[in-house]
Amino acid sequence: MGAKYASKSASGYNASPPADDGSQNASNLVSWATQKSKLADPVKTLADDINTALVSAFDYTVRQITVSDNTVAGDHMRTVEIAPTVSSAITVSLGDAATMTNNYIVRIKNSSTIAQTIGRVTSGDTIDGVAANITLQSKGSVVLGVTSGAAGYLILGGHNYAIYGSTSSTFTFNGSGGTSGSVTLTWQKIGQWVYLHIPVVSATTGTGSTALTSNTALDGAARPSATVSGLYVARNNGASVATPGQVVVTAAGLIELTRDGAGTAFTDGAAAGVSAASPFTLVYYVG
Repeated sequence: MGAKYASKSASGYNASPPADDGSQNASNLVSWATQKSKLADPVKTLADDINTALVSAFDYTVRQITVSDNTVAGDHMRTVEIAPTVSSAITVSLGDAATMTNNYIVRIKNSSTIAQTIGRVTSGDTIDGVAANITLQSKGSVVLGVTSGAAGYLILGGHNYAIYGSTSSTFTFNGSGGTSGSVTLTWQKIGQWVYLHIPVVSATTGTGSTALTSNTALDGAARPSATVSGLYVARNNGASVATPGQVVVTAAGLIELTRDGAGTAFTDGAAAGVSAASPFTLVYYVG
C-alpha cells in the first residue's frame, strides 16, 4: 500500500573518526573495512532506505473492494474502487481524520451501477464542513483530503454528476391485438437528476388500449426511487391531440405512455403514441 514519505537520515556516518593530526598509530592506519563501515555503508543504507520509502510513497495501485470498507493510512494518494460487480449498497468509511493527519489524500471511485455512500469512521469528522455522509453516484469519483486541523475531510476534486446511457426497447400497446414499436431511449444523469429523451414512438392500438408500455427497463442509474410522471404531446388515431398525454417512469425503470391522466382509451386499431412532431425530454429526480 502507499505510505507518506518520511525524511531519512544516515546512521553511523563518519562515527568516532580518528584524530586528523598526522600521528602514526593504529587508529590512523588506512583500512578499507574502516572506510567502508564508517563512510560507504551508511551512505548505501541511506540510499536503500530512500528508495524503499519512495517506492511505497509512489505506489498508486488501485485497491478494489466489493463490500463495505474503511480507508486506511496505506490508501494515501491511492484510489479505493467500488468494483463494477457490486450490485447492492455498500459504504466506504473515511478513516479517522486525526489518525490520517492533515496531508492525507484519498480518491474513491464508484464503478458499480448504483449510488453508494461515503461515510466516516469517526462520527464527528466532517466532509466539507458538515458532519454527515455523502452519496457517490454510479461511475462518479471524489478526491478527499484531511483538513488542516485534522477534524474532517475536504472535497478536493473528482466528478459526481454526469453519466450517459441509452436503452433500446420496444413499446407495446395493451388491449386485445395491440402492436409494438421500437425506439432507442437516451439519457443523461447529472447529480441526482435524470434527463430522459423519448423520441417519436408509435404503434397500432388494439381493442381498448389505454397505455403504450416499454418492454425493457432503463439502467439502474436512470431509475427513480419512486414513480414519476410528466406530460407529452400524444398521438391518437394518426394525429396529435390537444389534451396532453401522460408519461410515467416506474421505480423498476419501465415507461408508460397514456392518452391522458384519466385512463382514456386510444381509438381502436389506429396509429398512436408520441406525436410525430414532438419527441420530448422528461426530467426527474432519482434521489
